[in-house]
Amino acid sequence: MMVQNSTEPHNPAVILMPVFLTKPECVAEFEQAMLVLQAASRADEGCIDYTVYADLEDHNRFVLYERWTSTEALKSHNEQPHVRDFVSVVSDLLVQPFQVAWLRSIS
Repeated sequence: MMVQNSTEPHNPAVILMPVFLTKPECVAEFEQAMLVLQAASRADEGCIDYTVYADLEDHNRFVLYERWTSTEALKSHNEQPHVRDFVSVVSDLLVQPFQVAWLRSIS
């Protein structure tokens, strides 16, 4: 995943939401891979939140909410073996490459 700088100079936290659309026959395998990734990523330095959500209406759609203390923490996370392994395995389980929304708080 590409790392962008925070758009809030007073708040260096980085927030992003990758969205995944799985092949129908790969949902269970994807969920298991996400659970492994979630557990490992929560232990990464600088992780504030790392939570996977399943769409209640589209059972093939998953959203990951990530919040990091800084772009440096996110960069370090993305270089970890558990992230690299996940990215290499998950592409075969998806309908299309996953999309990442970079977020900022408007409050």
